[in-house]
Amino acid sequence: MTRHAVVLTVIGVMGIACSLSGVGDNPVAPEPTLAAGGGVPISKSTPTTIEQPATLTEIPPEPTSVSPPTSAPGQERPQFQGSTVLEIVDVTVSVGVHELIGIVKNVSDMDIYNLNFDFNFLDATGAIVETKFGSTDLITTPAGSINLFSVYFPADVPASAESVSIDVDWIEGQPSGTRTRDGIRVNNSEGRTDTYAYSVTGEIQNITDRRAIQIALLGIAFSSSGHLIGRSFVVIEDLPPGAVAPFSMSFGFDKLPEAVDRYDLLTEAHLED
Repeated sequence: MTRHAVVLTVIGVMGIACSLSGVGDNPVAPEPTLAAGGGVPISKSTPTTIEQPATLTEIPPEPTSVSPPTSAPGQERPQFQGSTVLEIVDVTVSVGVHELIGIVKNVSDMDIYNLNFDFNFLDATGAIVETKFGSTDLITTPAGSINLFSVYFPADVPASAESVSIDVDWIEGQPSGTRTRDGIRVNNSEGRTDTYAYSVTGEIQNITDRRAIQIALLGIAFSSSGHLIGRSFVVIEDLPPGAVAPFSMSFGFDKLPEAVDRYDLLTEAHLED
């Protein structure tokens, strides 16, 4: 298991107009996926009810500690500094619930999985107030792909906390041939504004020759300026080869700092041996 320390600067996070939702003038677009809504086509998928897939049983090598780097407050885009494998593409804070959400990208040429984080919440002096553990929504993060993480600020730490430092570790390679970002196709999808949420409905298909025991479908919502503003995660169980299944997910207005302009969909399948 490889372990690095990074710093994610979270400045002036508050209410609807939080600085994190507009980090950087030129956000990096997420990787292409199988389908998209809001009038933006998606070319290809790379691959809690919210349930995290079962923890893998591989025993990783002993992690190597790396001293936390420093990061100047107010930097335009938070980065995984000191790492040539990962970078943070964009971050936001959900309105009201004080949930930090971020897109992380594997910028290396190797596949990784079991991407885990220690979120260290800091006070004004830089001292750690509380540490929370988290992981990405999808198990696998192949080379060049993106993934999402989320964590709630502690009750005694306001969402306007000066900074959050992040320790991160992962395992190189693929967990097994049974968990993949490929093999599940989004045949169609449509996004629309309802009374209380922006909803996405559509249909997925298992295009492999094996039964999909479980399919994770991750939705990522973006504003008109292209910044991350929300996430939605659903799990679909038991899809035989060639079979199709409907899906539905929503992005609650009570959590969105801005209106949804478009969305991307990522899939990950746990296939039968």
